[in-house]
Amino acid sequence: MNYKNINDYELIYLVKENNEESLKILLSKYESILYNVSLKYYRKFKYIGLSLDDLLQESKIAFIKSLNNFNDDQSLFYSYVILCIDRHLISYCRSYNTLKNYPLNFSLSDEVLETATSYNSLNLDNILMDNELFFECKNSLNFNQSIVFELKFNGFTYKEISLLLDIPKTTVDGRISLIRKKLRNNLNIKF
Repeated sequence: MNYKNINDYELIYLVKENNEESLKILLSKYESILYNVSLKYYRKFKYIGLSLDDLLQESKIAFIKSLNNFNDDQSLFYSYVILCIDRHLISYCRSYNTLKNYPLNFSLSDEVLETATSYNSLNLDNILMDNELFFECKNSLNFNQSIVFELKFNGFTYKEISLLLDIPKTTVDGRISLIRKKLRNNLNIKF
């Protein structure tokens, strides 16, 4: 459909008057923009478990809110909408990554749980089978711990890790014990 001849401001007025057809027209007109903004945030925050569909849904919510709050005197509609969507998605990503959502963000898939040992815990072999689980483990650690985790995960010995990172062997041992404790407590994984 050709939207060039349709004035956004008239459609906004109709949306404020509860005209659903004008809302559908505006949503379809700005659909590619909503997708591009959502994709930008998906690329930044996909490591915390956000899906593109969730971000698209949130951007549509922000779009509809911005329609209801838009005032002609403020600015251009396009720049106002982009600003509202950006702010809403930043807020959504921050709230998604909070500690209260930690069990949801780092929960284990049913397939991985089925392959768990009889002790109801996971071992390193299960992490190898699930790429997402590897990144969940790695992302739950700080920078120094994640480097040691990745090296140990790839089969390096304590001595090789200490030589590669130019740190004492006791530091490597300490970091690995912290990693074990963190993975055991947070993700119920044996490492």
